[in-house]
Amino acid sequence: MGFGVGVFLILVGAILAFAVGVLALILGFVTLASRRRRSDVTYREAPAPGPQAGPGGNVERTEHYRDGL
Repeated sequence: MGFGVGVFLILVGAILAFAVGVLALILGFVTLASRRRRSDVTYREAPAPGPQAGPGGNVERTEHYRDGL
């Protein structure tokens, strides 16, 4: 195998690896955006906490997913 063929194969491998990385990033962002769009997060004031309440005061967070799960 000549020097030129080896360099060509290395370049093709690098381009393919870059393309796979870009596709993985795109898929990750699409998945995150889809998950964020399907959920509703609401905050409301909860009843006054008792002595066992931790940090965060009396704010209650509710998350509801609309994906059927």
